[in-house]
Amino acid sequence: MREPLIIREWAQCMRHLWLLAIALVLLAAGCSQARTTIAGTWKIDMASLNQRVSNGLKASNPDLFTKWQRDLESERFEFKADGTFQVTHPDAAESYKAGSLSGKWKLDGNEIKIKTDDLGTSVAQQLTVNPDKTRIRLKNILIGPDFTVDLIRA
Repeated sequence: MREPLIIREWAQCMRHLWLLAIALVLLAAGCSQARTTIAGTWKIDMASLNQRVSNGLKASNPDLFTKWQRDLESERFEFKADGTFQVTHPDAAESYKAGSLSGKWKLDGNEIKIKTDDLGTSVAQQLTVNPDKTRIRLKNILIGPDFTVDLIRA
């Protein structure tokens, strides 16, 4: 009976991760030049995944960790020059694909702000673009204060 709760928690964590990534992209879209620079498809740099978080999940539920890792590797964050975004999971399990997000993004300094149709503006996600616009740091406060991952060009 504990497995469904873990799966629900995992799905909610993944949704929050997407929101954080979207917020990073919005940070980079403040002006048209920055919007053009950030526009494109991004993926999670699995090497940047915080080891404390991933090791904790791996130790507590190895099967769920393997599924989570596979789903993270398949996620794609598409930031369009028109200020819209979409997060997709092309290789994820069908139940996980249902958590795909779309909405609008905007760059404010080096922070990306996102707004989704169903969730409004996310304050639990922090998306920060590095100075040379090659990485977006996604921090998901809802998953935990230590949860961070970088997005790189796909």
